[in-house]
Amino acid sequence: MLLVISEEREQPTNFILEYIEWNGGAFIRINEENLIEDLTISINSTEELIDFEFKDQDISLEGIKYIWYRRGDFSIKQLSSAIHINNDIHKFLKGEWLFIKKTLHTSQLSLSNFYQEVENNRINNMRYARKSGFKIPETLITTSKKRAVDFLCQYKNVITKPIHNCHLDFSLNQNKYSSTGTRIVSPKDFEALGSHFAPMLLQTYIEKEVELRIFFLENQLFPMAIFSQLDAQTTIDYRNYNEESPNRNVPFKFEAEITQKVMNFIKMSQLNTGSIDLILTPSGEYFFLEVNPTGQYGWVSHNCNYYIENHIAQYLLTKIKP
Repeated sequence: MLLVISEEREQPTNFILEYIEWNGGAFIRINEENLIEDLTISINSTEELIDFEFKDQDISLEGIKYIWYRRGDFSIKQLSSAIHINNDIHKFLKGEWLFIKKTLHTSQLSLSNFYQEVENNRINNMRYARKSGFKIPETLITTSKKRAVDFLCQYKNVITKPIHNCHLDFSLNQNKYSSTGTRIVSPKDFEALGSHFAPMLLQTYIEKEVELRIFFLENQLFPMAIFSQLDAQTTIDYRNYNEESPNRNVPFKFEAEITQKVMNFIKMSQLNTGSIDLILTPSGEYFFLEVNPTGQYGWVSHNCNYYIENHIAQYLLTKIKP
C-alpha cells in the first residue's frame, strides 16, 4: 500500500494516482486539509503500532510499504481548537505534536520528505554544489550594513532572496505584505536601515544565456532550458512569470561532465527527487542557484514531452508491488 501526502489543490498528484490505479496499485491519499481525529501510537517489547483515523478512514502504518510526500503535512484536529484555550498551552501542545508528526513522516521509506522541504537549506546546498564541482555566485549573509554596502560596491549587480525556502504573505492593519522574490538591490536600499539588521542573503547576479530547470528522480534527469533573459520581466528570475508572453521552454542535453556534477550534488544532498536550478552563462559556465525538493514538474513534463508523471508512477509502483 502506498501512502500519499498532498494538498487538495495539487492537480499533478491526481494524474499520477490515476496511472497507479490503472496499473493495479493500491494507495491512500491524505491531504493537508484532512484533519486526523483519532491517533494511536503503541510501542512495547514485542511490537509497535502507529494508527490514525480521519474522515472515518482508519490507517495503520504497518500496512504502508512506501510514502510519497508531494506537498502538505499531517494535521491534527485537536490542536486547531487548543489555541482558544491559552497561547502557552497551545505552544506546548504544538511542541508535542511536532515530535509525533516527525514520527509519522519518517516511519517508512519515502519519495521526498516533509522535513527535506521545510528544512531545505540554501547555505548547505551551495556548499554541496561547490564540492560537487559547480561554480556558485559570490554570496554574503550578514547582519552588518557596512559589510552589505561594501559587497554591493565591490560587485555592482547584486540580488537578494530568502535564505530558506519560504516567502512572506500576510496582512496587517489592512495592508497586505508579500515577498518580492529574487530582486536586484542597490546601496540606496540600505539608506534607511540601522547599522545592524536581521540576517540577509546577498549574491552576485549571474548573466545568463539560459536558465536551466532539472527535475530529477533518483538517477533520472529531466533538464529544461528556459529562455528567461529575452523578457525584461523574467530576466532576473523566471518566476516573475509573463502570462501573456511566456518564456520559451525546451529540452536540454548536458555534457557528461555536467551530468556527473549534478549526480554528485544529488548524492551529497541525500535527496531522491527535486528540482535543481542552474544558469548557463554566455561564456559556457554553469552556476548552481538552488534546489527545491518538491518543485513543480508538470510544466517541465509538458514543455519537453518527458512524461514525468509516468516515470514517477512507475517508480512508485516498483516500491509497493510484490
